[in-house]
Amino acid sequence: MSISTVSSATASGSTTASTSSNASMSTADFYKIIVAQLQNQSPDDTTDSNAMVQNMMAISNYQAINGMSTDTTKLSNYSTANSLLGKTVTVTPSTLSSDTVTGTVDNVTYSSDGTASITINNNSYDLSTVLSVANTASSTSTGTTAQ
Repeated sequence: MSISTVSSATASGSTTASTSSNASMSTADFYKIIVAQLQNQSPDDTTDSNAMVQNMMAISNYQAINGMSTDTTKLSNYSTANSLLGKTVTVTPSTLSSDTVTGTVDNVTYSSDGTASITINNNSYDLSTVLSVANTASSTSTGTTAQ
């Protein structure tokens, strides 16, 4: 099934055309289109049952892709936070102030909604408040290798 892009549309009784340069659609827009298609199906047309199944599959696929996108975002946040452990970071503790805090990330905390927080000097900061990251000077240690 091929889907073509609509570059302009004119509503019945309207004299203006609307052009969209954004190719993305919101979840609400997607569901509105599917619901409109389901509401306007003819009970006499047997091909409409196939269209209904296709619409239901489209909803299912959209939900699965949206879930994968959410999981990928969570994984990215967790990975980013982990990469900051032991590094010197500068954060802005408040959006109302231009003050900054600089210190070594001691701990990372994860929440179920996919956000991650870093801890500097026993104070927790949201990952989105990080302004800069620098490698912390660390002492090199010598170890023995097993033979």
